[in-house]
Amino acid sequence: MTSVISLFTFICQAITFNKAGEEWWALLIPFYGTYVKCKIGNKKHLFVPMLIVSLISCAISLFFCFVLLSRLGEFSQSIEASNAPVSFLIEIFASYMLYLACLVICGLINTVFNCMVSVGIAHQFKQSTAFGIGLTFIAPVFYAIIAFSSSIKYNDSLHWSW
Repeated sequence: MTSVISLFTFICQAITFNKAGEEWWALLIPFYGTYVKCKIGNKKHLFVPMLIVSLISCAISLFFCFVLLSRLGEFSQSIEASNAPVSFLIEIFASYMLYLACLVICGLINTVFNCMVSVGIAHQFKQSTAFGIGLTFIAPVFYAIIAFSSSIKYNDSLHWSW
């Protein structure tokens, strides 16, 4: 069911991109699709911060994986020597909690940026701020409204470029 909803959302976003005069295939290219969304929403200045937050999130994940793997190697050696300290497990748990906190913060920041871009997209299609928030949190429904409503048109006059 999730894949059906994802496919439907993709199709609706592709139609929305076409309504805005952009190519639908931009959705297939990860960072370029985000850039085009920012461009459609007249929020190009948010692309770089969104990219940086995403890259920081990836870097945190990779760093934690490397740290965890190296620490687990030490832990397996200490188990073989029968002296696995409880403090080691507390350290692993604490680092995992720090990792989760960092990911939650990055996710919240990205959600705020995404909400700003979605509100910009809504305004470009002459819709309300609440509609833009709906684009963020209930994307399949609100992108379908933009895609399949003949009365919703893209406002090219609000569009600007760098």
